[in-house]
Amino acid sequence: MLAPWKKWWADLKTSSDARFAWSWLIPGFLFFSLGVGKLPTYVLPLFPAVALLAAQRWADSANDASSARWRFGSTGAVCGTALSGVVFAFLYVYFHPEERSFDLVDRRLAAAIAVLVLFFPLSSLCLLARGNASWAFGSLIAMMLGVSFVGSLLKIPFDEERSMEEVAMKLREVKRPTDVLVCVNKYFPLLSFYLEGPVFIQGKRGELAYGSEARGARPDLFVDWERIRKWVSGPERLFITVHQSHRERTEKTLGTKLHLLEEKWNYLLLSDQEQPWPDVPGKQKSGEPKG
Repeated sequence: MLAPWKKWWADLKTSSDARFAWSWLIPGFLFFSLGVGKLPTYVLPLFPAVALLAAQRWADSANDASSARWRFGSTGAVCGTALSGVVFAFLYVYFHPEERSFDLVDRRLAAAIAVLVLFFPLSSLCLLARGNASWAFGSLIAMMLGVSFVGSLLKIPFDEERSMEEVAMKLREVKRPTDVLVCVNKYFPLLSFYLEGPVFIQGKRGELAYGSEARGARPDLFVDWERIRKWVSGPERLFITVHQSHRERTEKTLGTKLHLLEEKWNYLLLSDQEQPWPDVPGKQKSGEPKG
């Protein structure tokens, strides 16, 4: 999209289509960049303008209307960005072993994305060097399609882990008004949605981090371990969601054994009650070890 300045300025002066596309893109991009909250869907309406401008640049490149220096520079920038992204991702994973979200990732799919992101831009650069702009363009399109497909497979376990819908619906069947649900180090928004009530949070606040900073400590929502220990010894039934790697630490901190009710994508639903679920004929109890 970012052609040399002279070409870009000439397009603005001579092409009403270019003026329309840039006036569509720039105000929306600046407006959402200034906002505190940012979600990918906010800028989705800007993508048609981006596509039109990018397509015009590729057409100029294929027709030799752009300089050879710009053609190689732009394709090289794509290759450099792709390489940097892969290197950064692997370095992040290496230096953040405590990031439990990576437990959900199939390493083979991640490796497949890395290969796609590295191979196709380099192929595009070689094809462009041989003067075949159409095949160079096709190589980048193949990369985008491949990354989109493999990326969608990577996204499935994150969506499943994030939703916890099945656990929430089951918990809703047995939850009493006096019961307490605590998320440890990871907040699941849909638990609060399906249970139609507050969920207490200990540790990392997830999506509520921004709101908690603005509103202070919120002792009514963000609780410490001392308060959770009072619930263990009190009349309330306690339910806790925690990553399986933190179960032993959680039980040690609370000074009590917690019973496993459900396990979903390495996250556990624990309780101080041995079996709060209603009996289902022919179904193994959730707290029992699997055979």
